[in-house]
Amino acid sequence: MPDLLVKLSWSLLCLAHLVPAAALLQPSLLVPLYDVDPASGAGLLLRHRAALFLAVALVCAYAALAPDGRRAAGLVVSVSVVGFLVLYVGAGAPAGALRTVALTDALLLPPLTVAVWSAWRA
Repeated sequence: MPDLLVKLSWSLLCLAHLVPAAALLQPSLLVPLYDVDPASGAGLLLRHRAALFLAVALVCAYAALAPDGRRAAGLVVSVSVVGFLVLYVGAGAPAGALRTVALTDALLLPPLTVAVWSAWRA
């Protein structure tokens, strides 16, 4: 698999996780992203989630540059993307802001497949 495709896949995964990570520094983003009041208890939990998304994004950025970190990064980002999709479907695929999150994660499945496949085939 071409290295450029692998690096591009990791970069897309990184960028996708930076969007919700931005709510860590700008809590008002929780309203358009999740339709949640940033001052609520759920808002606090989602800001913590934003911090975890920052960690996922950093791991993906590292994996784009360092092949030795790709297996562990593949596990982390797979839990993020696939985990949410499983939970979303299990909840009956609710409409609203969560549908956008699910669609984004579904669009991440091809680059995730490329990234994980390349990490584990070596």
